Amino acid sequence: MADHLYIGIDSGTQGTKGVVLSGQRAEFMAESYHGYGLIENERGGREQDPESWIEACTKVLTDLLCDPSVRTSDVKAIGVSGQQHGMVPLDDKDRVIRPDKL
Repeated sequence: MADHLYIGIDSGTQGTKGVVLSGQRAEFMAESYHGYGLIENERGGREQDPESWIEACTKVLTDLLCDPSVRTSDVKAIGVSGQQHGMVPLDDKDRVIRPDKL
């Protein structure tokens, strides 16, 4: 019987973490982390480039799905959580126009 695998992704303020959990064995099959930096402005505020979140999430998912212990056909669900209280300014075509305010 095929194992049911579940992917968890957490995109936080310092990096994106991901795990693959085996539903049958209740153990982690794979994990990955990719960090990203903060941009400190002249008044001490913190910002981030939203593209770094997308890049980190892509890298984490690639790491997880390329792990030899993970069969992609066994993945049954993906759960995603992320940071809150950020502001990403967009233009009228939904393109990022400046770094995110944390």
